[in-house]
Amino acid sequence: MYCLQSINRTGPEDFYASRQKEEESLDLIQAGFEFGVKLNKHFSLQTGLNYIQYTDKRTYENTALYSVIDSNFLISKILKADGSMQDIYGVAEIPYVREINETSYNRYRHMELPVILSWEYNLKSNFAIRAGAGISLGLISSRSGSISDNNNSQISLSQAPYKSQGQVAGLLRLEWMYTKPGWSAGIVLQGRSDLINQLKANAGYDERRSAYGFGLAYRIHL
Repeated sequence: MYCLQSINRTGPEDFYASRQKEEESLDLIQAGFEFGVKLNKHFSLQTGLNYIQYTDKRTYENTALYSVIDSNFLISKILKADGSMQDIYGVAEIPYVREINETSYNRYRHMELPVILSWEYNLKSNFAIRAGAGISLGLISSRSGSISDNNNSQISLSQAPYKSQGQVAGLLRLEWMYTKPGWSAGIVLQGRSDLINQLKANAGYDERRSAYGFGLAYRIHL
């Protein structure tokens, strides 16, 4: 499944102002398997295991000022009476300016357990529509990349105060399926939105993501 995603950060803006400036949310990719049981003619309950990856683009720009001590720097030139020049060397502090422009990608990976209640209606010509709603529970997560903290220092994303598990997202689905005896296949539209903060309390602000997209599904009927 492929989705476009967005980020909503709330709280004291000083804690995440640099992140808002540097980071751009891109997309979400989801893959996994699910199984379900029919509750009656129209309703079914599904669960399974899904892999989720969010990707953000980060553009980091900074001007670094620093100096280097040169013990043999040409300080001055002396013009002698005979017309010759004498070079005077000594210790000097040489200032430098370094421009930093970097583009990188941050990735947030999750293994999740979805629980979805679906309603299904069979149409003519072997087609069926299915609408579902539920939640997805974060089991384990990892991250790669880097961010700027509230002191504008670069830190590894793996060291940032994100929760490693326990995330909860709400799910909405709409499916258009072609069905045959023993199997079905079709298109899935899905929206998801975080229901709780992705960050730990010591981060000082909230971060929640939403994503909307589509994918393909194939089911085996047992």
